[in-house]
Amino acid sequence: MADSSSRTHDAPEIPDPDQRLPIVLVRNAHPAILHPDRLLESCGLRTQRRSGPGGQHRNKTSSGAFLHYPPTNTTAEATERRSQADNRKVALERLRFRL
Repeated sequence: MADSSSRTHDAPEIPDPDQRLPIVLVRNAHPAILHPDRLLESCGLRTQRRSGPGGQHRNKTSSGAFLHYPPTNTTAEATERRSQADNRKVALERLRFRL
């Protein structure tokens, strides 16, 4: 059996302070984990009509939802549902994934 004093362990190297990556402290929580209502308040919401399949309802109502999050210039849209509220929820989920 080997003597425990004969084993060598390399101590971890601590990098030079000039070579370390800077630590950035963030004050607020990441926007993707905010409550949906709070995230929606900080976004710009635009509604618009879209052409294509869906008939007269789609062509005459502004059911498409387009969200824009200004701090990161991230956008998301949803136009596939008939309801503006449903499209807003889908667009918000897509925005959270992109953030």
